[in-house]
Amino acid sequence: MCILLQKNNKNQINNVNKKKFNAFKINTKNIFKLRKEVNEHQTTNVYINGKNVSIDIAIALAIKKLNQSNAKTEHCCQGGDKLHQAYISLKSGIFPNELISAWKNAGFYVSIHIVRATYSFIKNTNIVEEQAGILFQNSLNDWVSNKLDVSGEKYKFQN
Repeated sequence: MCILLQKNNKNQINNVNKKKFNAFKINTKNIFKLRKEVNEHQTTNVYINGKNVSIDIAIALAIKKLNQSNAKTEHCCQGGDKLHQAYISLKSGIFPNELISAWKNAGFYVSIHIVRATYSFIKNTNIVEEQAGILFQNSLNDWVSNKLDVSGEKYKFQN
């Protein structure tokens, strides 16, 4: 199930635990609110840390692999449509170095605890975020199958 990051026209944060989502580095000029979207992605149950968790199908294998490593996920969304931004935030641990390199080289926003499939060098329209989500999914699927392009070229936005 995705948590949708959507611009709030009133520049207010509604129903957000600010401390829990500080990793998003939200500033007062570009405020987002979090809400569940009615049109959610298809999910599958993945057994993670002793419980079944509903994860978007397109990134489920990667989320499982991340949680089997040092990176313990907290929230995620596969993106790839006009409503959802693709991202993964970690509760603990860090992303593997090869993923960090590929994502940074592709131009995604990335730190050791969060990655968002958004580009800082272009205006992120719905169409851009849709393509970014698909490229993000591709990077995760390549990582799971040991075919990750660490140069990030394969996951860069194409005009």
